[in-house]
Amino acid sequence: MSASAGNGMHASIAARLSDASQRHAELESELAKPEVLSDRVQMQKLGREYARLTRLVKLGEQWSTAHSEIEDARQIIAEETDAETVDWANSVLAEQWLPPVCPKRNRPVATPA
Repeated sequence: MSASAGNGMHASIAARLSDASQRHAELESELAKPEVLSDRVQMQKLGREYARLTRLVKLGEQWSTAHSEIEDARQIIAEETDAETVDWANSVLAEQWLPPVCPKRNRPVATPA
């Protein structure tokens, strides 16, 4: 996958997560309204959607944090000359289940089979 394709996919995911987060906040407000609290059917319907979006929003926050850490680590690898710092950045990538990156080529390092 090219970097531009990855960025487009990131933008698409980020936009969807933003929409979900916005809807989650709207539902939170709706669920606090007295007319909703007194309507059991509406409360259940909105409550189910809220619960589903709560899980998605939490996963989205984790994804966003991981994406940010990955981008920071890749930038360090591309710009840093200190081997220890590059090793640390590769360990950050490893935590995110990505292969280590060769600093000179900015591509994954082949790992032995």
